[in-house]
Amino acid sequence: MSPTAHPTILVIGKSGQLARVLQAESAFWPYHVTCIGRDICDLSGPNAAILEALAPYKTACAVINAAAYTQVDKAEDEPDLAMQINGHAPGVIAGFCQRLNIPLIHISTDYVFNGRGRNGSGRTAYRPSDPTAPMNAYGLSKRAGEKAVMAYAGGAVLRASWLFDGYGDNFFTKMIELAKTRSELSIVSDQIGRPVDTTSLAKACFSVVSNHSHSIYHIACNGAETSWAGFAKAIFRAAPPAVLPDIAVTNIAAKDYKTKAVRPAYSVLDNRKFQQDYQTRLPDWRDMIDLAWQQYLTVHPS
Repeated sequence: MSPTAHPTILVIGKSGQLARVLQAESAFWPYHVTCIGRDICDLSGPNAAILEALAPYKTACAVINAAAYTQVDKAEDEPDLAMQINGHAPGVIAGFCQRLNIPLIHISTDYVFNGRGRNGSGRTAYRPSDPTAPMNAYGLSKRAGEKAVMAYAGGAVLRASWLFDGYGDNFFTKMIELAKTRSELSIVSDQIGRPVDTTSLAKACFSVVSNHSHSIYHIACNGAETSWAGFAKAIFRAAPPAVLPDIAVTNIAAKDYKTKAVRPAYSVLDNRKFQQDYQTRLPDWRDMIDLAWQQYLTVHPS
């Protein structure tokens, strides 16, 4: 059967790391993925223009909104733009999907939480139902988008944390590029989370399309909680021989690494609801680092 014979999933967002992986992973699912980028659907534009861009896809079996304003620090200077793209535009998309009864999956973030853990405990993973309290303009805009999507009975939100792979612009690839020119890196060690790879997030998207639920899910890999410094050390430990020299990682406190936007100190996401509802188990993030290295070396052969 040709790909075009499969039901079409419309992905809003074309150049981002998740959109690329959704296209690649669709080969293993009974769907055809069509991605549209900013040149076709500019979420910073007027509502009418967004609806006009979506109009040709009225027969889509689902819509995945993978587009977002993701520059966390810059959002402090551009809160209105971040809110338009992350907060208001998802509501326009949800309205389009609601009129046509099309399931909508919206990608969100751990930054909708305040970093104090479940019930303010400090070190207990957040459940999807826990109260949100964003700490920065980016988090506020993403929470507004969640609310707009969940107002539609056919909407679902997938919150992802510390997203990485070997292809896109993310912490994994940034660490490797920095390590090529430095022998020591100073990385924040008191912000705690649990990463997820784009392949696992893409598979979760397809699972929700296949058995849609009006719900919020947390998509984070299993495995031990870690800091950004711990994440970096794991990346370097997994480096194939001769690819990178020995890299020393020095732990530093977040207060010593100044950023315009405040980040949550603890943003571990509890993924049990997704695993239970979809009878699956997300992989250990440390195992997925090996896959990310394979991806990286296909693009940057040593």
